[in-house]
Amino acid sequence: MLTITGTVTRGKGIARHAMKKKITAGVYSTFAFKPYPGTLNLNVSKNDIQRIQQQPSITDKHNRVYYPARMNGLPCYVVVWDTHIEIIAARQLRSAYRLPEGSPVTLVF
Repeated sequence: MLTITGTVTRGKGIARHAMKKKITAGVYSTFAFKPYPGTLNLNVSKNDIQRIQQQPSITDKHNRVYYPARMNGLPCYVVVWDTHIEIIAARQLRSAYRLPEGSPVTLVF
């Protein structure tokens, strides 16, 4: 089991539009839930990114890798980028947990 903590950071709003199309196209059909069309972005250390990439993952039909995790007990999937991660969940996490920019968020893999 891996536990990491990152800080909420502002995204560009691109994921919301891209995810709507992917949800319709069935890209997330291997997920255990229907994702909310948007992500929560977290800044994490490069070391944490490497540690996440060593965890079990699933791959969609476009070879995109997702890492199953839990945030506050809620199932989610993590997408890893070079400088940050994005959390995909069944609900809008920022408002559900009242997370302003800079808030700490802990994930368990």
